[in-house]
Amino acid sequence: MSARLTGQSIHKGSTHTYFDQRHGMDAIRVLPNEYAISREDVVLTTVLGSCVAACLRDPVAGVGGLNHFMLPTAGAEVNAAEARSMRYGDYAMDTLLEALYRQGARRERIEAKVFGGAMLMSGVQGARVGEANSAFILEYLDDCG
Repeated sequence: MSARLTGQSIHKGSTHTYFDQRHGMDAIRVLPNEYAISREDVVLTTVLGSCVAACLRDPVAGVGGLNHFMLPTAGAEVNAAEARSMRYGDYAMDTLLEALYRQGARRERIEAKVFGGAMLMSGVQGARVGEANSAFILEYLDDCG
């Protein structure tokens, strides 16, 4: 664990900090259903398959973040309390954006890069989760402008 992060990072559910030797700087590992934002010069990292990670930043405000979600939306069969989970893209994106706004980010300046959405097992029921996640995040960002 790194003790060097000064408190300018917000690790929502993520306490996975370490010193990344390859980059020579502190890093925050974001696991599924988590997000992190920071004003510091840190590496935000995750491992993906069919999940999606959205990397958002406002270069003027000097804040950025990353989330890691598993499914696009909760669906009608999930109760309202369960739907407020970082595992769902709609909630994860709203949560990450709100956290960035609280740190001074402005919607019109936010830059986005997204990763993931792989098809891991062809021919298996549920194998289109990555495709659904990819379609969701592109539509969400398009709707946000």
